[in-house]
Amino acid sequence: MAKFSWNVVIVLFSVLLVTLMMSEAVGQEMCHDVLAAPGNGKCDPQSCKDQCASKYSGSGLCVQSFGNLFSCNCSWPCGKQ
Repeated sequence: MAKFSWNVVIVLFSVLLVTLMMSEAVGQEMCHDVLAAPGNGKCDPQSCKDQCASKYSGSGLCVQSFGNLFSCNCSWPCGKQ
């Protein structure tokens, strides 16, 4: 019986320790914006990256929005704006 109690104490302590460690691991929040696609909806990838880098210091990616139209989606860490 004493051995069973010791195992329960160790498991509870481990769960508590992991819970406390997870509260410290906070991810960085990302902000997003959709810019008009350079090239009349065709979205040149390099122009999209350049626009996002100059406007937000972030990264840009061309994403198909409707049919053959594309948009330039920008992402950056929210604190860097």
